[in-house]
Amino acid sequence: MPRIELQEVSAIVESLEISKPTNAFDLIKIVERESRREFGAKSVEFFSRPRFIQSMLNIGAKYAVDGKILEYSIRTLTMIALRCSVDLQKSQNISDIHDPRTQSMYEFLFRYKDSANKTIKKLVAYSIPYFPQFEEYEAKWEYILLIPKIAPQKDSMNEFREIIEKKITEVPDNLKGVIVEMFQNFIKKHELHFHTQQQYISVIEQLQ
Repeated sequence: MPRIELQEVSAIVESLEISKPTNAFDLIKIVERESRREFGAKSVEFFSRPRFIQSMLNIGAKYAVDGKILEYSIRTLTMIALRCSVDLQKSQNISDIHDPRTQSMYEFLFRYKDSANKTIKKLVAYSIPYFPQFEEYEAKWEYILLIPKIAPQKDSMNEFREIIEKKITEVPDNLKGVIVEMFQNFIKKHELHFHTQQQYISVIEQLQ
């Protein structure tokens, strides 16, 4: 589908936030689609603005009982959290830099970490470990260790590996053996691309 102007995205978000259009699901799908497109400096700045993020949080809360609209709201928020990093904003020479991973966004996503909606549960699991606020969660390692059990398992195990890679120096000693065994069993059970298998082996070696 052709790209739409950021001004149009803004108008759609405003419509979803302040009214209740009959085509709300179609509209939130457009917003989510635009958050996945290739980003230039203007897009990064637009999607990382605190006001835009708060509007998306308001929409998520407003349509909380509508599973599909909530899912696409969360899709959009997690995409922004992962794509509009402070480092990316700096590289794009954006003058007014904002970390999109706000406390409000974290609290909103955290609320759905045990969602019965499998897609929402997956989206949250793949994103909140990268929030700075997650470091204060007392059960963070218990939660991280549950991520590989989220369907689809192969995708979740790959995400789990990436999280462990980024937190390699923080892994508690008593969990290193457990994680190594999880990776080893996964490699044995699945036919992985050579490069992917080497990524697992590299993490295993760092943990041993």
